[in-house]
Amino acid sequence: MAHHSVTERVASLLLLLKEKYGKDYEGAIFIDIQLSREDLADLAGTSVETLVRTLTGFLEEGIIRTEKRKTIVLDSIRLSEIAGLND
Repeated sequence: MAHHSVTERVASLLLLLKEKYGKDYEGAIFIDIQLSREDLADLAGTSVETLVRTLTGFLEEGIIRTEKRKTIVLDSIRLSEIAGLND
């Protein structure tokens, strides 16, 4: 995973967390695990600042949304494309 871009790594991480901890939520998938931004950055192999920029991009594109420090995946297909899993 280290040779992938940060965006690809964050997308892959969100997909992994969605598969392991995801629960149906209003037509989307809620990731039911509390991880700090620091934890997520460590898991993705990046800085907190870069993680936040990447997540903000996903928010702006409508791929994810956040509610009360929880992440909700709205578009798994797009995340898979970003992660390079649909090649």
